[in-house]
Amino acid sequence: MDERSEDVVVTTHHLYRKSERIGVGASCEVYKGIHKDTCRTRALKVFITSFWAGSLELHREISALQKLKHKNIVGYYGQEEEINSGRRIIVLELCSGGSLHSCLQEPEHVHGLPDKDFLLLIDHLGAGIQYLNGEGFLHRDIKPGNVLLDVALDGTITFKLSDFGTSRQIADGEEFLSLVGTEEYLHPDMYERAFVNKQKPAGYNSSADAWSLGCTLIHACTGDVPFKPFGGSRHNRDTMFQMIKHKPPGAISGVQIVQHGAISWRKTLPDTCNITKNLRQKVEPVINDLLQCSSRITSFLINSSKLLQMILVFVINADEATQISLYIPPCLSYEELMDQLAAILDVSAHSQLSFVKGQLLSHLMKDNSTVGAVIEPGDVIIAMSLRDVDAMAHSHDGIDPYPGFPEAPSPQEDVKVALKCSTTVFKIRELVTDSVLIQRQLKNAASFLKSHLQSVLEKVERFVGRLTMKCDEMASRLRLLAEMEEQRNRCTHVPNTSVMHRSKTAHALSARYVDQNNKT
Repeated sequence: MDERSEDVVVTTHHLYRKSERIGVGASCEVYKGIHKDTCRTRALKVFITSFWAGSLELHREISALQKLKHKNIVGYYGQEEEINSGRRIIVLELCSGGSLHSCLQEPEHVHGLPDKDFLLLIDHLGAGIQYLNGEGFLHRDIKPGNVLLDVALDGTITFKLSDFGTSRQIADGEEFLSLVGTEEYLHPDMYERAFVNKQKPAGYNSSADAWSLGCTLIHACTGDVPFKPFGGSRHNRDTMFQMIKHKPPGAISGVQIVQHGAISWRKTLPDTCNITKNLRQKVEPVINDLLQCSSRITSFLINSSKLLQMILVFVINADEATQISLYIPPCLSYEELMDQLAAILDVSAHSQLSFVKGQLLSHLMKDNSTVGAVIEPGDVIIAMSLRDVDAMAHSHDGIDPYPGFPEAPSPQEDVKVALKCSTTVFKIRELVTDSVLIQRQLKNAASFLKSHLQSVLEKVERFVGRLTMKCDEMASRLRLLAEMEEQRNRCTHVPNTSVMHRSKTAHALSARYVDQNNKT
């Protein structure tokens, strides 16, 4: 028999190849399937044994997916069986980008998602969870492995919640008792009863999803779980519990380097994140709010809504040839925007020129308009100091050097080194791309400044011209007055010193302005 035919498995309505497995778990394997009639691709979740095929977990997942229809929740298309083995299958929407967990293992995402993708993740997860809550559901196992990426042909990404085997529909104010979830993302109260004190009274609510979401967001923007006791959470559960239950106020992550050693806490996201500094500062309070034992999803939805409404502008510091991503509320006034620019550029608002779309920012917002009325997302603000500063290109000292491969053959170590090398390559590519964009904007800065100075010079020349005309007119009048005074003096022999003094002063002023005009 042909090997290719042995690789093909036939189900009630689909075909799939054993070689096209796209996922595996404790209870099932997931394959890329093709519908026999429509040729549409689907994800086929094949259960390994009859035990799992008849489990409460599967019943919960099917029951939930039959009721839930939302663009940020994986779609459900029914159940069927393998023709030969009779194994049970559920047919799901195929998300071509894999899981968020696998995405974060790619070299370019080892240190987390970039700004655009991370904000998209917050938007899509928020929309999906809000819909779940509106339908009375809790997911109860939010983690990167249960967030899928559907990548369209044009590269557009849609994040979708998946795996509803632990989901539960509850009424307002109701609590659930069962311990479900993944321990690295588990709420402290649930973790305590599962691994520390099994006699602790049970009773949990939507704060379980809020905590898991907070841990997932930290993983998404750093590439790693937030709480790491020595030896890992599954080998050091006592320390893990102490970390999540008794973390200092404001701490969003912690790591224990040595056994029984002190825990290094962080209240901020690390500089190694792929998201930019200004966005990190906006995200940190959102995550901190989620990592409170009593937090609720409703609070996250409010905070994330404010974050997603902010306008992203790129600030080019022409003095240092650097680019800064700045997220600003659309209701910001001109004075408030200039204060923010002064803070990130370390140049006072009165000592800088800022251009947007080739115009002075002060001219664009002169009618007391807000940022949202004149600035669009993605606009570039080119800022330069009016002070005499030495232009200096910013040095990039944050690139890790290429690591060396070990002398002794070791496939596992070679893979780790290759991953670090690939990560460095992606970082260099990002810096080169940014440098090209900065160079282009610096050329624009020179053009904008030249046009601005020409405009100022034209205004000065017009002013000097008008002033010269007025001086000449005044001088002419005073000369006439002086002549009249001279004639009167000849007749009366009594000089008018006031008229003569003003005439001499006018002559002197006129000569001075004419001289300054010639110099200009």
